[in-house]
Formats: sequence, C-alpha cells, structure tokens
Amino acid sequence: MNERNEIALTDADNCRVQYSVVMPPPPLKAFGRRGDKQGALSSPYGIAFHNVNIIVAECGNNRVKLFGGRGEFLGQFGGKGSLGHQLDHPHGLSIDSDGNVIDADLENKRIKIFSNDGQILHKIGAEGSLSKPIHCIQHGSFLIVSDTGDHLYQSPGQGGKCSL
Repeated sequence: MNERNEIALTDADNCRVQYSVVMPPPPLKAFGRRGDKQGALSSPYGIAFHNVNIIVAECGNNRVKLFGGRGEFLGQFGGKGSLGHQLDHPHGLSIDSDGNVIDADLENKRIKIFSNDGQILHKIGAEGSLSKPIHCIQHGSFLIVSDTGDHLYQSPGQGGKCSL
C-alpha cells in the first residue's frame, strides 16, 4: 500500500498490473499489455510501491520495470543472466527503508538489492544457501526470505549465509 491508500497486484496470466484505492473501493485501474517492448509486461509477479511509483518484477522478460502513479513507463533494469546486474526469473519484490529495490532472483538463487535507478548494491545468498527464493522483505535490520525450494523462511546472516 502506498501513501495514497492504493493497493497494487500483478495479474501474470493477463500480463498487467491492477491497482485501486483500498477504502472506499472504486473500480480497479489497470495498465500493461503482453510483450517484451518498453512498457509491455510478460509474467509480472512481484510488485511494490515507492512513493506513488509502481515497481514490477517481470519474470518473463527477466527485468524490473518502473512505472509512474498513472502507469506510465519510467524505466527498467535487469535482463537475463547471472551477472550481478542481471536477473533470471525475478519474483518477489519489495522496497527497503532507503528506497532500494529488493528482488528475489529465483533461478540465480539470490536476493539482489538495487538502487532505484538499477545499480546493483548487494547480492545475498552464498553457494547453496538459497534454493528457490520467491520473496524478500526488510523488517527492521533483517531481511526475511521466503524460499519455496526449502519450504521455509530464512534470514540471511553475515556473508549472505542463511540459517534459522
């Protein structure tokens, strides 16, 4: 939910984002179309607000896309691969207390933290520590990771190692 009491959700099957004011519930607003061009979406999964902007983890095109409060395309970063700035099936997405984008990079088995302009800041998940991370949020000074491959929630410690 953002500062305007709007809630957003991704519709992966229809390749779009829907959002609405929570109370009272008016009709949902929607934007997006299927594709791989600028502003188009392919399997959008994770979503978060940063102020009034909407950030979307787009699994099908292996990118994170940024949209303005009315759905206008602002930019993107990522691209398929395993290098620090690249993504392979980005899923869960959240924004940390500094406004950075936290992404669960499913097939690279890492959590990646990007500045809001797409610069890689941190990679979390040492070899073998994450199996299938699908979401990650910041809670205070902790990152909480949902890992479906290991069927558990983890909190990465020193050096990116995850333990319970």
